[in-house]
Amino acid sequence: MGSASEALSRTFAAYLEKVKKDNKLIPQDFVNMMEPQMRAAGYRAPKQMGERPEIYVTRDDAAGDFVLFSPFLRELRRIYPAAYIMLSVSGRSADLARCCPYVDALEVHPMQFNPEKPAEMLEAQWAYADERLLSHHFDMAFGGRLGLRSPSLPQMYLSGAKRRVGFTQNRQGPGGRVVNVGWDCFLTKPVPLPNIAVHDVDRDLWLLETLLQLPIANRSLEVWYLQQDREVALRLLHPLQEAGMKRFYAVVPTASLPRKLWPVERYIELLKQILEEKEDIGLAVLGGPNDKKLCSQLAGAFGQRAVMLAGKANFRVTAAILENASLYIGNDTGALHIAAAQRKPILSVSCFPSSLKMQPMSVPIRFAPYGVPGVICCPAEARGECAKGKEITGYGCQEKKPHCILGVKTETVLRGYRVLQKMLQEHRIQNVFIK
Repeated sequence: MGSASEALSRTFAAYLEKVKKDNKLIPQDFVNMMEPQMRAAGYRAPKQMGERPEIYVTRDDAAGDFVLFSPFLRELRRIYPAAYIMLSVSGRSADLARCCPYVDALEVHPMQFNPEKPAEMLEAQWAYADERLLSHHFDMAFGGRLGLRSPSLPQMYLSGAKRRVGFTQNRQGPGGRVVNVGWDCFLTKPVPLPNIAVHDVDRDLWLLETLLQLPIANRSLEVWYLQQDREVALRLLHPLQEAGMKRFYAVVPTASLPRKLWPVERYIELLKQILEEKEDIGLAVLGGPNDKKLCSQLAGAFGQRAVMLAGKANFRVTAAILENASLYIGNDTGALHIAAAQRKPILSVSCFPSSLKMQPMSVPIRFAPYGVPGVICCPAEARGECAKGKEITGYGCQEKKPHCILGVKTETVLRGYRVLQKMLQEHRIQNVFIK
């Protein structure tokens, strides 16, 4: 049984029928209809003295983004030690979120939005809110997703939270054009998105800093897993120990987008040169279930000195594997941020061409290794249409296949490895870009 008042439910149903008929969601119209009933049902009223504060947090993106969000969750618990905190995540980050020590409840919810079918989103979000959220009478809701028309915004609104904090949808695009999709009305505090270079960790913490005007105590990343995850990791790594490897590098030749894939043949060439000097170092080749062929090709080139772990380790086991690694070598993936949370040095290959001017939302700025020594190897020049730079995307490269990244030579990444080794000797924690 739902927890919303009958009047509130009827109002929502009436607006939903309008959206179904017009196939169009006009946020301000929706809020204008719903807000009087939200207030009448008590969802905007402050807590009484002595009542426990309740906070709703929604994060509807991938595992790497969730790792970068870990300082926010820790700081939120530090600032509100007695609050009831509910966290909603998508299935992509649920594996890591299940072990988060800073929340009281975890909800896994497929927060999706097809602009061509707005009624489907609203209907699903209302059903979820009515069943799981509205009984709480949340004091605050936070949503850290940056994208325009993020479904987390209407979900926060339908949670009934009195204060709703997220990034403004009124922002300047890469070409200087101001975009305003009208979704700020779902928020009580649309946080400005300054057009400056900021890492996503610091941008997430901006939500708290803007709302509370309090300093952040600790910005370091965290990743959480169980003892049983460690035990699985050690079993998977045992063949390297049997082969006499005293240490190992974690190698991730995979990526969520084809444009971020550096050729596996170049990884093999690179690693052969590295391992010639390091006889006691093995390789743990990591990837998802769909990456087995690629990872098998890489691992197979090194015999007993490598173990192929693609599809054998979920994100928590991957974190436990990375806990034991000496170094991360790979593409721009969620595993890179898990490695950073484990304080591991990072050598990564980026598809963002050095010949293009980075924008504040460019991936090498937003998703650089955080808080650890990191070397990012970039192509010296953009290729083809990307070189025209008409609209520089977050990735720089605009293709849907390996393209600009093909300009990164093996000797460039080998030089990056040497630079990283020197940084470790000098105890330097910074990011270095080389081309």
